[in-house]
Amino acid sequence: MKIAFINPTPMDHYSPAIRALSAFVRLEGHTTRLILLPADTYGHRFDRGHITQIPQSMVWDLLDLVRDCDLVAVSFLSSFFDVAVQVTRAIQKEMSEKPLVWGGFHPTTMPHQSLEFVDMVCVGEGELAFLELVQRLEDARDFYDIRNFWFRRTDGKVIGNPVRPLIQDLDTLPYQDFDFIDNWTYDGKKEHLIPLDWKRYVQVGPKYIDRNRDMRLAYKTMITRGCPHKCAYCGVAFVHDLYKGQRYLRRRSVEHMIGEIKSVTRRYPEIGIVHF
Repeated sequence: MKIAFINPTPMDHYSPAIRALSAFVRLEGHTTRLILLPADTYGHRFDRGHITQIPQSMVWDLLDLVRDCDLVAVSFLSSFFDVAVQVTRAIQKEMSEKPLVWGGFHPTTMPHQSLEFVDMVCVGEGELAFLELVQRLEDARDFYDIRNFWFRRTDGKVIGNPVRPLIQDLDTLPYQDFDFIDNWTYDGKKEHLIPLDWKRYVQVGPKYIDRNRDMRLAYKTMITRGCPHKCAYCGVAFVHDLYKGQRYLRRRSVEHMIGEIKSVTRRYPEIGIVHF
């Protein structure tokens, strides 16, 4: 199956969720297309009621990119809700039969609201649940009982399935997809979606000052999943409760983490900083 992952992303193109999902389903023989839609939400953080409007040229290019895909998955935070809605409506208007699924932090915390826009919503940790959905769609089997998913049936009935246990051994997961195979991003100067290859990523990727006060390209990754805290202002408190009774904070082994760093820095020697 060919899957398009769409991620409204910060300007530094950091997209851990879709890179993790892409790596996971590719292990099972599926092909993926990663479409990153950078949006400057930070620059408008004090503009009350601001709605980010995506350019029409981006919409047209996006439709062309998803046309040959069997499934479209949109992952996003609440700050990118307006972008996700615009993208979703554009695809639905042009390709009403195209399967669309939402996932990420906002759909996890707001599944009922999300089902007002799509018929499939992934709640919580996505790898195993999303792969099961892909397999069932590919085999034309019923999928309404998949754990971690909420569905709106054709008769309007809403089904909210329980979540499966969290993945405790993070070393069983592949390194995030950092191959730049069929990756796309929006070029504001050309006003079109263009291939995001390594040469382009060097220009737009995250950069930080090193110990010599030189600006260096950074590789961003995660050593852990979960957070030990439950701050009132953060959605993590909701996810804590979603997985109540399970070990929410999980860590990768030192060996697994070093293996990823060695792999990516050997392949891309321009990387000067690893950011956790």
